[in-house]
Amino acid sequence: MRYRQKAWQDTKESLGGAPTVISLVVFPLIGMALHLLLEGPEAMSSEAYVWAVYALAPLGLAFVLLFLWNLVCAPYRTERERADELAASLAALTESTGFDATPEYVATREMFTLTESACLLARIPLRATVEQGAAIGYLRILKEQVARKELEAFSGSAQQTMALNMAGLSGAEGVPDAVSIMRESLSRISREQGLNIEGLEP
Repeated sequence: MRYRQKAWQDTKESLGGAPTVISLVVFPLIGMALHLLLEGPEAMSSEAYVWAVYALAPLGLAFVLLFLWNLVCAPYRTERERADELAASLAALTESTGFDATPEYVATREMFTLTESACLLARIPLRATVEQGAAIGYLRILKEQVARKELEAFSGSAQQTMALNMAGLSGAEGVPDAVSIMRESLSRISREQGLNIEGLEP
């Protein structure tokens, strides 16, 4: 249900929302109604045909195609928005103390930024950035795997997407710390490292 609502909202925004409906549907209907009253149905019929073929039908087709596309993308977009909100909340936390990720908290997450993943692997509180310790090493490993296309990463902005696309040329240094990986990927990496992150496994 929530995915249909998300797809509906995205489709309305893509087509311009209420202004588009008013300009392409409501105003022409008012005009044709006036023309019908003044000139009769025969004078108005050709205009109605042109409006239906060149305005209403394309709008309906575009709406259906966009809605189907947005419905397919809705799960990923919903999770990405949720991850962005959580990442923004995390960034606002006090950097000196970080945020202790309880197993219950980890279990609610479907995606983790590379920085968060490195903190979990290093068993330290989640932070917006890491500058030293084992987390730096894990962050480097994650970024190298992303650069080599061994680890699928998801971007939250056009800038991150561009950086990911260029990572094959720029290497690990070109991979943004804030891109995200799925919990399944983090679980696999933790097993490869011989670690057990509580709350990560189903």
